[in-house]
Amino acid sequence: MLKWPAPFVRIWGWDQMVRSETKLNINTLFIAVLTAASLAGVAQAGDPGFPFYKFKIADQLQPTSVTLGPDGHLYVSNLSFMTTTGTITRHELDASGRYLGQSEVVASLNAALIQGIAFDPSASPSNLVLWVSHNGGQEPNQVGFSGTISRVTVPGVGEGGSFVEETYIDGLPVGAHSPNGISFGPDGRLYITCGSMTPFGGTQWGRDETPISATVLVADVNAPGFGGGSLPVDVQTTAPVNYDPDAVGAFVTIFSTGIRNMYDIAWHSNGELYGCINQGNFATAVTPNCGGAPEVHSQPAEVLVMVEEGVYYGHPNPTRNECVLNGGNPTAGVDPWEIGEYPVGIAPDANFDPARIIRNVLPDGGRSPNGIAEYIAPGPFQDRLLIANFIFSRTIQTYTLDGNGLVTDSDSIRDFNGSPISFIHPLDIAIHPMSGRVYVADFGEWNLKGGDGTDGAVWVLDPLTACQCGDLDAAGAVVDLTDFHALADCLGLSPATSQSCVCADSNADGEINLRDFASLTRAFDQAPSNSPPDCP
Repeated sequence: MLKWPAPFVRIWGWDQMVRSETKLNINTLFIAVLTAASLAGVAQAGDPGFPFYKFKIADQLQPTSVTLGPDGHLYVSNLSFMTTTGTITRHELDASGRYLGQSEVVASLNAALIQGIAFDPSASPSNLVLWVSHNGGQEPNQVGFSGTISRVTVPGVGEGGSFVEETYIDGLPVGAHSPNGISFGPDGRLYITCGSMTPFGGTQWGRDETPISATVLVADVNAPGFGGGSLPVDVQTTAPVNYDPDAVGAFVTIFSTGIRNMYDIAWHSNGELYGCINQGNFATAVTPNCGGAPEVHSQPAEVLVMVEEGVYYGHPNPTRNECVLNGGNPTAGVDPWEIGEYPVGIAPDANFDPARIIRNVLPDGGRSPNGIAEYIAPGPFQDRLLIANFIFSRTIQTYTLDGNGLVTDSDSIRDFNGSPISFIHPLDIAIHPMSGRVYVADFGEWNLKGGDGTDGAVWVLDPLTACQCGDLDAAGAVVDLTDFHALADCLGLSPATSQSCVCADSNADGEINLRDFASLTRAFDQAPSNSPPDCP
């Protein structure tokens, strides 16, 4: 088993097909009523949860990926279905991750539907090197090879000048899905999610799988001599290139297989690599008839997995002699991740390891589970995995892991009323390592034509621990209205001197507390403003 003593990295997993949504019942998370006396402290690690405030940083068309740069600023890519240009936008933050109100486009890539961005391990505030996964769009009824990995250097804040793009890898397959998220591992290599060409491995929509589709790929892009002195490395597996990822000395190789569509990947501090597999609910989707396994219709679960080198995760790919969906149906009993539509006796692929599939996320609200990251900031969520659910619940789900890397409990990020915070279609997330602020790329509206991105936006969720709540002016033990406004200022809602907005004890419980502050913030789904907000 390959495991790394890794720091926080990021993950992805977005199925580009529209799936039906079902009403979700989410267990209510208990959040204690915080009184004025309790405001002097901060939520302690081990608490079952703590509330967040939701604020909009900026409107942005079809945002797809978010990451924090070595300069401390937030970088956001967009897919741009309806144009021929994909962009990367920088939103300036202060040292605590609070948005400063300044944004600028730092790169525009022609004919690029950008789906993944990651900073190079060597990047610094004076050397802003990004890697970008992009493609020319899904191919209608065929497999195209327009998937590309580029190295993009962008100017720093106030430097002026233009970005520089260098293509390192091209010829990645694009069909039912495409190259998605990218992430550097602790070994310094670039890991690339590459989606499937078919719904479930069978020949459909005029497409077939390729030897490198439905995989996580890996490339040592910073190694001396990468590409043999000739860039880009063309990985098209059909003529005239006929690239072989299994050849000795191949520059782009396969890490793991059978991954239908994983939009993102991330290394956890426990050394495991995590990602979510998107499935589909296509009534006509079939598996291949090969290797002794018959063609069947099935609907596997969407799952959270630990991605391990050499493991097959269940999506058939006949070009690699991987023919059985998930765990097959080897016995008459209940088998791990079995497919009941198979006749008894269909054994899973030899490289299928059910122990690496650790969670059916659908009961947690996870339909099209996508962006994923480890919450490394201090506080009750430290070490949890956070996952953005694109449809269904449309929330950010959190998962606690045990010493073996397995899930022990799950709950969504909630507001001060104890309600899950939801979005239109949240796609990716990033987390500030010190303050714990959570940044969310909300794609916007989605439809059968691929989505127009109406009301797409970048949001920030501010946790309780983003500010030292309590007696902020140190005037005494009592939390008063001045403290209340200081807290609002810390969170970017209104200046501390805004006595014109008097929302003290808005819930009439005889105390000025965080419940009152929640009442003040309920209407604030907008960027910070220097004007005092209207009281409820």
